[in-house]
Amino acid sequence: MQFNTLDDIRSFCRELPEGDEATAAAATLRQQNLT
Repeated sequence: MQFNTLDDIRSFCRELPEGDEATAAAATLRQQNLT
């Protein structure tokens, strides 16, 4: 994905979907295993 301006990036980031607890827990566990 390519953005032309910082404003394009900001607007894209504001449109992210809601997360869920299971996905957050899985990401945290994976991060702990990597570091």
